[in-house]
Amino acid sequence: MLKWIVSGLLALSLSACAVGLVDYETPYQASVQVKNGGANHCSGTMVGQTDTTVTVLTAGHCVASDLSIVTETCGTLKVTDAFLYPVSTTDIGILKAAKNGACTVDTAAVASSVTLAEPVVVVVFPAPLGKTVAFGYVASLSSTTLNGLVFNTFELAGGPGNSGSSIFNSDGEIVGVLTGPASQGFGLIRGDRIEDIAEAIKTLQ
Repeated sequence: MLKWIVSGLLALSLSACAVGLVDYETPYQASVQVKNGGANHCSGTMVGQTDTTVTVLTAGHCVASDLSIVTETCGTLKVTDAFLYPVSTTDIGILKAAKNGACTVDTAAVASSVTLAEPVVVVVFPAPLGKTVAFGYVASLSSTTLNGLVFNTFELAGGPGNSGSSIFNSDGEIVGVLTGPASQGFGLIRGDRIEDIAEAIKTLQ
């Protein structure tokens, strides 16, 4: 499994200034830590809910047995079902977690489009730092890139817990799922295309 770390607060502050202001309230609230057997495992984003379940978008390689998610408003929820999106060129997973009907969560929507150089934000759970915000921009839209998109997040590199985080635009909408490092250099990550993400949520939700 891909592992992730995040550098210090100085780099985070500098990168935020570099890409301009990005509202990350929705990304922050909708992002969850995914645990496997109680241990730090991956990140994810809540994309839907009913009275009894929460739907979480994550990376396909994060799907495992004995998963739970840690939310801001509903605490820790047990994952009851986990699905892999069955398209070989993607790395998308959908989790279903049980919740109390009286508890509500914030959810994020998938963007209708993504543009080159637009600012993005990623909310990740790198061990041992806990919930961390990283800023960046869309670096490539090349269809030849594995999973379709490359994002430059300045200070984000390999370390435990970051895989599966959504990549959000300035409106708090999902434009990618963090699936691994891009080979082009430090701080570059790759993510699935929004068309595949939207279809996976529609199909598996």
